[in-house]
Amino acid sequence: MLINLRRVLTKLLALSLKVMRCIPGFSLAEYRHYYEIERQLSRAELSNICSFFPLFALDRHSIGESLSKSSDYRIIDLDNLTDDDHEYFEKNGLVLEYIAENKRCLPGESNDKAFPHQELDEYDQAFQLEAINSRCVTAICPRSGITLYSNRSLLTEAGGTIFYRFIEYDHVFYLAVGRDSMGYVKLYMYFPDVQTIILLGDKDWAWLGRWEVDQFRAYLISNYKNVFDYLNNQTVPVMCALVDHAHFAHHIWNTLTGLSKVTTKQYADLIDSILMTQEPMGPINQLFPEFDAKKFQRVSSSKIVDLILAKNLFLIRLGGTVVTDDVVERIHRVAVENSPLPYIKDAQDFRTKHWPILWATIRTGNRSWLSQAEGIARIANEFKKLYPDFALIIDGYAIPFGQKDTNRQLTGILADEEQVMHKIKDLLHPSIDVHFLIGKPIFQSVIYSRFIDFYLAHHGSLQNKIAWLSNKPGVVHSNKTALSGINGTKQFYAAFTSIKSGVFPVYLDPEIVTDLSGAQIGSNLRWNFSLDHYDFDYHHAFDELHKILETAK
Repeated sequence: MLINLRRVLTKLLALSLKVMRCIPGFSLAEYRHYYEIERQLSRAELSNICSFFPLFALDRHSIGESLSKSSDYRIIDLDNLTDDDHEYFEKNGLVLEYIAENKRCLPGESNDKAFPHQELDEYDQAFQLEAINSRCVTAICPRSGITLYSNRSLLTEAGGTIFYRFIEYDHVFYLAVGRDSMGYVKLYMYFPDVQTIILLGDKDWAWLGRWEVDQFRAYLISNYKNVFDYLNNQTVPVMCALVDHAHFAHHIWNTLTGLSKVTTKQYADLIDSILMTQEPMGPINQLFPEFDAKKFQRVSSSKIVDLILAKNLFLIRLGGTVVTDDVVERIHRVAVENSPLPYIKDAQDFRTKHWPILWATIRTGNRSWLSQAEGIARIANEFKKLYPDFALIIDGYAIPFGQKDTNRQLTGILADEEQVMHKIKDLLHPSIDVHFLIGKPIFQSVIYSRFIDFYLAHHGSLQNKIAWLSNKPGVVHSNKTALSGINGTKQFYAAFTSIKSGVFPVYLDPEIVTDLSGAQIGSNLRWNFSLDHYDFDYHHAFDELHKILETAK
């Protein structure tokens, strides 16, 4: 009852604020009040904070709206410094040499700085293991050059960037760490007293817009009482590894790889607790039995942010960008452990009866091959003529471990994929043995992936899944932009950089593809221009797949 009353009052306040912001001078006064709360939280020596708003009335969304209307942040890109930037450093006592020591430095030309490299995977995330060993994150003071230490981590939303708070004499700054596809690296330093961001990585991925810092500040202000208590807590915080990525591909690529490094380096005993909000590839305690079973704690995504403050946690999100044999073997083992024996035998029998076995993916929504049903069926029919024991596996959306509910969006995806599946069935030669994985538990995908010979996949996570789990050759199709390289080159795609000694796929020539309209453009997507649908003559894919088989003989 009390919670419902607070919700009603919060909504009424939000509506009142919208009206009151029309009054001359109110918006400025509101912002100044929020800024004063933030300024007090940004002091090296914390003191009691007062607000003329009651705690329940400090609505994070309304605060974020107010902050977003303020002056923009000063963004300093260390890769593109201007004379004005150098003057700014001097004026504010910031030393470039000291700042650069915090930078995620990659050797090579500037074009090599934006994406992970296999040989640099452990280097990029070395600070994570150092933090586990020393129980704190370190940074070089941008004014004095001394080493600073922080065991205070702030997370504003599930899956979001972690902000570590550092004190340099009478100043406070935050080190932002995140970005899944980079393995959760250092992004930027935020100086609240001068509203300045200094990027520690390439601007394309380190800085995604002011919204992230606006939301961080809104979180601090709306939760100032709990944040104050957390920052003022003199007891040693509990070191926690956070496992919170819901997407199966990023979970494998960027989360399980991080946990694997911890066990390989024998750091497992140094972690106090492992908080898990998402486990799409199976129970983390089964994947990594090296950790003490008592350390695992399952938490809902909605509670993780408040739990950090309430339980005095020091959070580390472990990450990587190279899927090792160790990670793949763990996934296969857990899939077998959680699957019925008759089902495993059916998969083994499928392998025994057939050669070659083609794994083909289907995709609906954005960036889909419009004639995929006809194309896949005709490719399969052609192979059946050449190889009497040919068989086909069709992969699409697999249900992650732990997912029990299907929302409207997922229901729609499954319905669309099943429609494509039925078209393929109707067009396939009746003698072809075909197994469909659409809407099945992801463990089934894992088990069958071991028994294929080659694959035909859409560019993206479906290709990543089969390439990682099978390490077999394949052909990738997509629209012109993706086939050419979304960022101008394909060399940094996960298909080529995410596995050591892996089998690289063949990407179709973009010239054989015709892009088509109809993509649904989202406001929060970084590469809207790469979402076009497309079509191509299936013979191009068949020819490349046939070359793979001929080479394998």
